[in-house]
Amino acid sequence: TVDPGFAGQPFIPEMLDKIKEIKTFREQHHLHYEIEVDGSCNANTYKPLIDAGADILIVGTSGLFNHAEDISEAWDIMVKEIAKYERE
Repeated sequence: TVDPGFAGQPFIPEMLDKIKEIKTFREQHHLHYEIEVDGSCNANTYKPLIDAGADILIVGTSGLFNHAEDISEAWDIMVKEIAKYERE
């Protein structure tokens, strides 16, 4: 969902269509794999990524480490943000 190379790359919205395509292909062919997304997974992108079909979000600089000085507090903040959008 970003151009690879280093942390902090901007999210590429067009990748949501790719995720949707992969999800549709999985469903049409009755396949059993998880869609994992790495790159700019954060509070601004959790919902569109999950809605598009992402099963696993790899969080890093933008999703976890910029929330708080304490990693436990940052984890709790991130979990609460993601929980708002989890599929049932």
